[in-house]
Amino acid sequence: MAACRFRCPFSGVCLAILVGMALQDLRAEVGLKTRIRGAYYSVLQNTDLPFKTNITETMQERFEIDHTPDSFEYAAVAVALLSLLMGLVHGNLEEIQLPILLGGVLFLRAKYIVPHLANLLKKKANTGEVTEVRVFMCIMALALVTLLYVHMRGLQSNTGSFCYPVTALLLSLVLGFKVQDVIADNLSTSDWLYKGRYYKELNAANYGLDKTYEAMAALIAIALLYKLVRHRHIILDIVSWIPVGGAVFLYVEKFKPEVAMLKEISTKYKGTDQKAVRQEKCEEVLENLKQINVQMAGAIALALLLTFVACSVYTSKASDASKKKEDEKTTKVQRKG
Repeated sequence: MAACRFRCPFSGVCLAILVGMALQDLRAEVGLKTRIRGAYYSVLQNTDLPFKTNITETMQERFEIDHTPDSFEYAAVAVALLSLLMGLVHGNLEEIQLPILLGGVLFLRAKYIVPHLANLLKKKANTGEVTEVRVFMCIMALALVTLLYVHMRGLQSNTGSFCYPVTALLLSLVLGFKVQDVIADNLSTSDWLYKGRYYKELNAANYGLDKTYEAMAALIAIALLYKLVRHRHIILDIVSWIPVGGAVFLYVEKFKPEVAMLKEISTKYKGTDQKAVRQEKCEEVLENLKQINVQMAGAIALALLLTFVACSVYTSKASDASKKKEDEKTTKVQRKG
């Protein structure tokens, strides 16, 4: 049992959310055509973030660096600070050094990816730039997945109070996908046309990537079923299923129909003379998607919280049972002696 016990994996879960955001970008890189990728990045890059202008001006004036931070970098900094805090609480070097490793990932992203995104947004990227962005997106995603694996290994502890949080990590990846959508809804300054393309095209991506949510839901269901069979703590397992089921319901019954409605509107109201009607109807659908995404993110976050509680309870019970067996064994030895 000691080998699969962990300190509070909060920093690992936060890192998994960042990995989910990176995988969402990779999903766009692999599944979308070049011109559509420009629309995708336009929505996520053109954001109204706190202190964004001040940070940009400071970097230009003091360090002579022409760089504007984006939502992914904000998220990475937040994960780094949380990991540093948890590392100080745990006295754990792996968590304390995560900000340095994430800084290296952000440096490579700023050097090899971000400059080419500007040309993608302006539709001026040549074939070499398009390929380079895709290659480095793959490398960055792989680096973050590897970093997550190493980080979780570093959280292992014989005195930890959590079992291996497989379900929590899977939920965090999906939450990372949804965080990107929430950013697009609430922080992006792009107009209705680009936001509509963001949803339509990403949810019709090639190579089966339009079924990403379905695949992740299947993996989470398998993980939850394994927990139910392995640990047999029926109440906590059933409670964990409720918000997951809610998120699935919202996706199937609300999210997908609204995305399909965007496609239908684009087909039905074509041409310049229909633009005003198309805009009005698209904005109405986008407002609905905005609310649905917040609800889905909330349901996933609740499931994540319940999974944390379940992980702790499972390990505590297993630890108590193991201690009881050891005490009984010691008592028997003493009686024989």
